[in-house]
Amino acid sequence: MLEQWHTATMTGRIAELAQTSGLATIELNEQDAWALKIGGGDPVEVASSFGTVRGTARVTDAPRRGVVFASFWDVRLLINQVVADHVDAVSKEPEYKVTAVRVTKVEA
Repeated sequence: MLEQWHTATMTGRIAELAQTSGLATIELNEQDAWALKIGGGDPVEVASSFGTVRGTARVTDAPRRGVVFASFWDVRLLINQVVADHVDAVSKEPEYKVTAVRVTKVEA
């Protein structure tokens, strides 16, 4: 997301950037989305053993097949609720990138 940085604590306060960036989305590979019968703009649920969050699907070829991507700058999409809370013992850096999730289309 070019317009927002990290958790948007600073950039989120700028109206022009907020308008440009829109809402955060759940990005799915187009092949995965097709197999799951999910289209761009569909409401989806992302669940793991840590939690569940709902958002809007964005279908693209950006994440490779089998990978789901979501930015954490938008407080309306608290993706950190579904990721592992493990940290490196030395640096205390969070291990956010390696959590297995299940994505399902939410029926209205």
